[in-house]
Amino acid sequence: MLSSGHRHLVSLLAILAWSPGDSVRGAELDWSSVTYTSGSLGATYNNVGGTAVDITFDFPTTGAPVGSNAGSPNPSTGAFINSSPIINTFITSDDALFVSMDYGTQTPRAYVTLNITFSEEVRDVDLTVFDIDAVGGAYQDFVIVQGITSGGTAVAPTTLTDDPAINDTSVGFPGDYTGTIYSNNANDADLQGSSIVGLGSNNAIDGGTGNWDFGSQELVGIQLVYTNSVAAAADPTVQWISLSNITFTPVIPEAEVYWAGGALLGLVSLFEIRRRRRTKEES
Repeated sequence: MLSSGHRHLVSLLAILAWSPGDSVRGAELDWSSVTYTSGSLGATYNNVGGTAVDITFDFPTTGAPVGSNAGSPNPSTGAFINSSPIINTFITSDDALFVSMDYGTQTPRAYVTLNITFSEEVRDVDLTVFDIDAVGGAYQDFVIVQGITSGGTAVAPTTLTDDPAINDTSVGFPGDYTGTIYSNNANDADLQGSSIVGLGSNNAIDGGTGNWDFGSQELVGIQLVYTNSVAAAADPTVQWISLSNITFTPVIPEAEVYWAGGALLGLVSLFEIRRRRRTKEES
């Protein structure tokens, strides 16, 4: 039979064997709890969701996105309008990162990229993009979201689902993308498995949505590309879309888990020393 001290030690080992990061599983970057300077091309949030993870958002002004054609134009960050990027509830009932663009006659090769960088590896990354739609044939939203591993490899989500409750949307590339920045990548399975295109013609707010879930894949970043298919009009005027809260789990156990384990180990050790001393004195 285990002594009282040994039982405490077994309990401690069970605690230390607890899956790393379980204490903060589902940590969240909540847009309602942070600020974002309207019109800024980036922001950094520290210790997100009570973890040691910092998250940086960046809309680059140069450099083509992963998987696009060689020679693709630079991102059209000059196309932002309506004070975006900005946090608001224009599309959703909850705060979200709202972007509004007027690509002008650059369509369909115009796009903006959002790079999301985690300060350490994370998993269970999940996000939703709202209002992926096509309005009256003027434009056709085309959204690609890929995970970035520590080795720099772009990966597709484990699960990608669309919600065409109001507007018709479809997972995968649009039927005609020959004039887009992805024209030469029709057979890229990762790109196909990372994209959603709007097909409908309803301009209702809260149009089609897409949910990207990267499951247990360990990532250091996410890249979102907001662009058009070739079906968009020559000058589609304003387009908008919103990014939801982002959930994740740190891969590295949080510091508080180690501190708690160390404290428990110290207490158990002290208990065992006192128990042995008392046993010796009684004998």
